[in-house]
Amino acid sequence: MAEILMTLESSDNLSIEVPFNIAQMFVALCPDEDETENNTHIPCLRIAGKLLQSIVDYCKMYQVEAMTPIDVKGKETLDEVVTQEKYLTFIKDFETDELFKLIQAANYAQINSLLSLAVLALCSRINNKTEDEIRNIFNITKPHQQSTAN
Repeated sequence: MAEILMTLESSDNLSIEVPFNIAQMFVALCPDEDETENNTHIPCLRIAGKLLQSIVDYCKMYQVEAMTPIDVKGKETLDEVVTQEKYLTFIKDFETDELFKLIQAANYAQINSLLSLAVLALCSRINNKTEDEIRNIFNITKPHQQSTAN
């Protein structure tokens, strides 16, 4: 049987052709294999093209060598937790604002290993930050303090 190729299409109309095993990682979006004969197009309506390409790159890496399960016990830094260099390099390439989009996309597509990695990376960026630094990262304004004078 010939390899099944699927086409992922981003919100900005970038089309990326991938083998079925890559498309299957997009759990929430990919049809079952027996439904692919006349349905090889997968719209990724909430994922922009550049981000979709990064996600496909992650999925290709994962198919070659699965990411080791995340275990944070007794570890403080991202470098200590993510021991596979290719995954560490992959996730460190994302700016903080891009991480938010990656988390949303991985959640939307239900790529759980990528979601875990992205959330871990975000957590490591806010670890040991002050309240004001965290507010800045999440774009949260400080509430006005109420005056207690009568």
